[in-house]
Amino acid sequence: MTESILPQPVDLMEIPESQKIDSTSFKHKSNRTLMYLVGIILIAFLGLIASVVYDYLNTNSQDSIRRSDLAYIATQAETFYNLNHYYPSLRQINSVSFSAFNPKGLDKTKFKDPTSKTEVLVSSVSPSAYAYEPTPANCNNFKIICQHFKLVAVMSSNQDYVQKSRH
Repeated sequence: MTESILPQPVDLMEIPESQKIDSTSFKHKSNRTLMYLVGIILIAFLGLIASVVYDYLNTNSQDSIRRSDLAYIATQAETFYNLNHYYPSLRQINSVSFSAFNPKGLDKTKFKDPTSKTEVLVSSVSPSAYAYEPTPANCNNFKIICQHFKLVAVMSSNQDYVQKSRH
């Protein structure tokens, strides 16, 4: 028998194990990539929802504070009225001595809108300050007695919230 020096024919259908491409490895890699992508999209979506919910709750919280503050200020003005038989003027309610006239004490932080830094009531409606409007106009409790008042706060929806005097 003579050996041939020609190379042995290679069966193209038979590929050594080390050179075979595992199709399941591609599937796992593409599945893993898809799962990462879905995870990132899900986290972004949840972040968006959390942001919207936070803004909604913060807005509602600020409006609740505004309603509570106006109720507090109205109670203080009513207490002043019960003692004096007239309401404080804008100048009086903003004065340091106003709490001395009021036996309940006075928390001036209630005069501050949640979006403002000043603790002063103003004469006309403003988005960042509470308005105290005693009537008749220009009453000062010297020449003209303040017979009524109206408190106004601008809510987050840009609607006015009004609290009026009882008398």
